[in-house]
Amino acid sequence: METQTNEVGGMSEGAEANATNSILNGSTAEAPAGTQNNDPASSEDNIAQTNGSTETPSGQSSVETDWRHEFAEGLEEKDKETWLNESARAENKQSMAKRFVDMRRSQSKSISLPSEDDPERESKMGEIYNKLGRPADPDEYKLNWEGDEPLTDSDKIAFDDWKQLAFRGGASQKFVDDSVKWQAQMRRVEQEAFKAKAEDIESDNAATLKSVWAGDYDKNVHAYRTSVGHYMSPADLESYSKMTLSDGSLLSNNPVMARAFAKVGLERASDDFDYTPMNADRKEGAQARLKALQNEVIEKNIRPGMPGYPAEEFNRLYQEVGSTRARSPNDQYKKRST
Repeated sequence: METQTNEVGGMSEGAEANATNSILNGSTAEAPAGTQNNDPASSEDNIAQTNGSTETPSGQSSVETDWRHEFAEGLEEKDKETWLNESARAENKQSMAKRFVDMRRSQSKSISLPSEDDPERESKMGEIYNKLGRPADPDEYKLNWEGDEPLTDSDKIAFDDWKQLAFRGGASQKFVDDSVKWQAQMRRVEQEAFKAKAEDIESDNAATLKSVWAGDYDKNVHAYRTSVGHYMSPADLESYSKMTLSDGSLLSNNPVMARAFAKVGLERASDDFDYTPMNADRKEGAQARLKALQNEVIEKNIRPGMPGYPAEEFNRLYQEVGSTRARSPNDQYKKRST
């Protein structure tokens, strides 16, 4: 049987079919002798042969491409697209497997928060807090105080209460340390501001006393110091000199206290044997007793040196009423007899 061929543009129909199949199917069959494809586009579309294996235009072998598509079979288009894009980053199956293992390892270290309506949310959140460094019990929190002043008992009680709140909030020890450090810094700032204000008040107090006492300033200061030194024991005086008011100023520098004690000192300094309004009742009683005793010895005619003469009592009463010498009953006797 003869095969009839029709020449079309210098190429037989059979040759044209063979060339078409070669391009579409990736066949490497050569065109029949006497035919030649001079189309540059068709030449570029032919698949090159390298060491006996075929390659895709992207440089990946068909074997490497097949495993990606093989794993993508059965996936929805969106998932399939995601898989192909992700797997394209791996050079081969082994590389992709390693990426998967690394991803799983990373996920095992991640934390998923439970939803608000999860009935086990509290316990799950507790597990998360523990992973983040929260101690197992509130009492395990340590108070690492770094303030300039030691903590008071009230501070320690407040910290014990705060530990419960920190535990419920999932605070780690590091968070507690940072919070305590911040508190120490804030207290330091407050103390510096308080001290500066107290110093301003001290200056105002000194200016007030200088204004009130004017030219007698040194005299009043001496009387003030003498007065408190006389009426206070050394221990009390030391405590008094350190006492502060709520504004941080010294009690001993307060104008009201200074003026009061200075007045007492000036009154007592005028005469060591003279009574002041502070003990007026005692002086009046001593004067009445002295007068009665004088009348008694005169009426009984008891003179100094005689039996029954109350010499010691006379001397004590004379001192109490402020006399600098003991007076003899004879003077009173002579005075009354005249």
